[in-house]
Amino acid sequence: MKAVIENLEQLAGKPVALLGVAAGAIGAIKSLEMLRGIASHVGVVVLPQAVSIAGVQNKVSADGQVLDAATEQSVRSFATNLVRYLEEAVRPKHELASRGQAAAIAGAN
Repeated sequence: MKAVIENLEQLAGKPVALLGVAAGAIGAIKSLEMLRGIASHVGVVVLPQAVSIAGVQNKVSADGQVLDAATEQSVRSFATNLVRYLEEAVRPKHELASRGQAAAIAGAN
């Protein structure tokens, strides 16, 4: 967590999705709340849906296979929302900026 916090400023203005895992019964809820606040403070665009997986040792195998159907659904929903946000909010801005740069280059020639 320390390394993440120390490098958050590099993500200023960029979208970030938060997913935490923990062995305990409440998962990483408190850590995610704290990380959300710090990330927002330095200008990171934190997506609204965070996922916390409690008791991860019983829900994900050592080789990364999700063993719990509810956990799998939660992670899939999380990933789907992230991709949707990237497609609907980030890609159009990037394409617009690319077109603007191309027009500026064409106008300079």
